[in-house]
Amino acid sequence: MAKAGEAAKARADRKAHIKQKKKFKNRNAIGKARKNVGSAAKYITRTQAVKKLQVTLKDFRRLCILKGIYPREPKKKFKGGNTTYYFAKDVAFLAHEPLLDKFREQKAF
Repeated sequence: MAKAGEAAKARADRKAHIKQKKKFKNRNAIGKARKNVGSAAKYITRTQAVKKLQVTLKDFRRLCILKGIYPREPKKKFKGGNTTYYFAKDVAFLAHEPLLDKFREQKAF
């Protein structure tokens, strides 16, 4: 009877070890999250961009027109076919834009 209990405990330990591995699957050695690879790293959806910049969709569209940033078509659409994608670098460029502060000032006024 003792062997059956030990076997069950060993199985439970192995299961817990596997779950723990899955938990840290997308992390590097020091615990930081890894970047996605390919299209997922280069492109960002319009909704993600609006949330990242903390502006309304109307302001985001206006800012993109003023700065000449256009939506792009990735080779692989990772969030579905009916989604607008922008380069992640373009959104990072917009994040440091002085016009963004002007839009926020107008909203606060």
